[in-house]
Amino acid sequence: MTTPGTPDPAPEPVHGRRPAAIWLVVVLGMVQGLLLLLVGLVLVVLRGDVDLEVTGTDAETVAVGLGLVALLLGLGQMLAAFFLARGGHGARALFGGVAVLQIGVGVYSTVALRDFQVTAIAQLVVSVGILWLLYGAASTDRFFAT
Repeated sequence: MTTPGTPDPAPEPVHGRRPAAIWLVVVLGMVQGLLLLLVGLVLVVLRGDVDLEVTGTDAETVAVGLGLVALLLGLGQMLAAFFLARGGHGARALFGGVAVLQIGVGVYSTVALRDFQVTAIAQLVVSVGILWLLYGAASTDRFFAT
């Protein structure tokens, strides 16, 4: 309440309010991280039964390697989503970096893993969407500019 003749004070900024795009990225990141963990476990456990087209390398070794990469990316994705939900300063860059890595793994998986092509294409679409939400949406640019 102000006294007559004095201007109203500027409204205080609302700290901790994240745009809906950020929450969508957090939810997508958690779901994608869980799916990557699942794919990684399947690749490691079923390493001998996965249809891989590789030349000059044992397919089982490639399956285990890809499974471990998927497990690490899944953990990284979930960690990045956690930091983004908490509003960490480097969370946008961390999340973006993990999304770029997932795009690379998704491209490779689309070509090399016949059993996981649908999953790999879904991963590509979600990762590109996450990058757009983090760096292309005006609401997230305003949020991270403060």
